[in-house]
Amino acid sequence: MGSPNEPNQMALATATRDGRPSLRYLLLKGHDETGFYFYTNYNSRKGKELADNRGPPCACTGRRCTAWLPSRVTLPRWTLSAATPTSNRARWTAKSAPRSARRAASLLARKSWNRARRSLSERVTAEGAECIDRPEQWGGYRLRPDRFEFWQGQRDRLHDRLQFRRQADGAGWTYERLAP
Repeated sequence: MGSPNEPNQMALATATRDGRPSLRYLLLKGHDETGFYFYTNYNSRKGKELADNRGPPCACTGRRCTAWLPSRVTLPRWTLSAATPTSNRARWTAKSAPRSARRAASLLARKSWNRARRSLSERVTAEGAECIDRPEQWGGYRLRPDRFEFWQGQRDRLHDRLQFRRQADGAGWTYERLAP
């Protein structure tokens, strides 16, 4: 059982087509020079909301919702893209990916289930040996940071707010001070 304070835990905010926001917690599973990665069922609510976004999929993580970012980083914004098939295969077969998680993802992707925890756990255990193929609708997203804002509170309430935005050409970052 995972800890509520897992170091790779993050909150991901998305929105429906009509602009209704939703937030859920998930686990960051990797990073490289191109961004940060999480994996999910593309047919899940978050997968559908990301696919339904007009324009490129975007998301936001909230202050203190990403344990791996300093608490003074506020509202980082990200551009999302689907992870490559190679990345999806690598994550599915990685030694760090628990077999139980792969069994659960495979089972949930191919069968309907009732929402009783015990029933779900029993099915994963009973059918787990045959449920290790990566489902077609399971894969990752790459989060590419577009903006970070750093906040430092001051007693006089003239807080320091510094924003870094990725330049349009992606070659660097623009720095600016924001109003307190």
